[in-house]
Amino acid sequence: MRRNRRRRRREELVYRRVTPAWGREYRRRKTARAAKRIALLGVLLLLLAAGVYSGYRYLLPQESGGAGGQAAQGKEGASSWKASLEEPLGNASGGQGSAGQDESGQDESDESGNGQLGSGQVGSGQSESGQSQTGASELGSSQSESGQAGGSQPGSGEPGNGQPQPGAGEPQLTPYASDPDRPKVKGIYVTGPMAGSDGFDDLLDLVDHTELNAMVIDLKNDNGEITFKPQEGSDLVRGAGVGYIRDMEEFMATLKAHGVYTIARIVCFKDPYLAKNAPDLALLTPNGAAVVDGNGVAWVNPYAKGVWDYLVETARLAGSLGFDEVQFDYVRFPIGSEADAAQYGVDLEAYPKQQAISDFLSYVKEELAQEGLPVTADVFGTIIGNDVDVVRVGQDYAALGATLDAICPMVYPSHYAEGVFGLPVPDAQPYETILAAMTASLEELGTVASGERAVVRPWLQDFTAA
Repeated sequence: MRRNRRRRRREELVYRRVTPAWGREYRRRKTARAAKRIALLGVLLLLLAAGVYSGYRYLLPQESGGAGGQAAQGKEGASSWKASLEEPLGNASGGQGSAGQDESGQDESDESGNGQLGSGQVGSGQSESGQSQTGASELGSSQSESGQAGGSQPGSGEPGNGQPQPGAGEPQLTPYASDPDRPKVKGIYVTGPMAGSDGFDDLLDLVDHTELNAMVIDLKNDNGEITFKPQEGSDLVRGAGVGYIRDMEEFMATLKAHGVYTIARIVCFKDPYLAKNAPDLALLTPNGAAVVDGNGVAWVNPYAKGVWDYLVETARLAGSLGFDEVQFDYVRFPIGSEADAAQYGVDLEAYPKQQAISDFLSYVKEELAQEGLPVTADVFGTIIGNDVDVVRVGQDYAALGATLDAICPMVYPSHYAEGVFGLPVPDAQPYETILAAMTASLEELGTVASGERAVVRPWLQDFTAA
């Protein structure tokens, strides 16, 4: 401050010596400086007043379960990348809480916000879940579990009041949802390279000092690579191994020592490694070329039983390593002109895509029943209430909600086009977008018997594309 005053004084003295009108100029400068100070003070006072008013409103008593109470709690959660609430759908007493976390992380920028896949912008990097990361140290999206949006009643489509409804009775829950030892998952996505790096210690520290309790870790990534080098299994499984995680046994022991609930992410039908090394399982165009997505990555045929068995073997590998759960990603059909013309080897009218995906996941659950591994999957958020996307990608939300132990819709605001849910720019209103998507989820899964209904665990994005 003193140096600044001295500098200005020197400038004034120099100006006085060279300019006869220095007095008028000096007074003008002094007045301008005073005006700036007054303006800054006014801004600070306005900000202070706004903060006090907001705090006052937050402390105002809310009626039990009223809309105001929901907004106060829900918005705070929706704005936090690590916020989550997991409740089995159908719990009539549904508590309030923050909204929570895919296909796990990277998307192919193939989801348009109007529910039509093909143009929507998504974060770069991980998978189709909520992560927007390229595989280094960034955390893609946080995972959280929510079965209810503000205590809504299944099938109503209207926000509930968070209180038990007269005559609702106790819901019938699936074995997974009713397991008293099942954690309420609040997790983050971790790529193979990140898991094998020194930076992984920072993520463990995050779990140790926050409410996070889970990690979705790449076991089989978007390139078809298994993120460590298996010593057992088929030639295909062993050949897919890379050394991102050098000592898998030590890695899993470290996670258990920190109390982390471990979820193995397994990418399904987006698999250039399998398409190359088992060409009979590759998805082909009429001229015999491999079907690739917008990034030039080859896919395998979701109808092929050999692909199903390869994924079951990979899931069993996860169980043998000590993972608590498997989560399938890219469990869908590719989209685009090549995919539309692909040779699937079946009559699509007689055996539609959505039936194939449901059959695959039912097959996985049957095969893994003895392992006791919960089976979950990441799905596009835009399939909820959208028959066009259901047919294109083969993900029927209600059918999968009756098949899986937990379903993980990617309710990314950046996936929704202008005007969806009545919002001018959904990406600019994340709370309202997620609330609307989860309310629609409640309504659609309301058609599923409560004893068969999956836990809902939405992925959240950690960026704003708008």
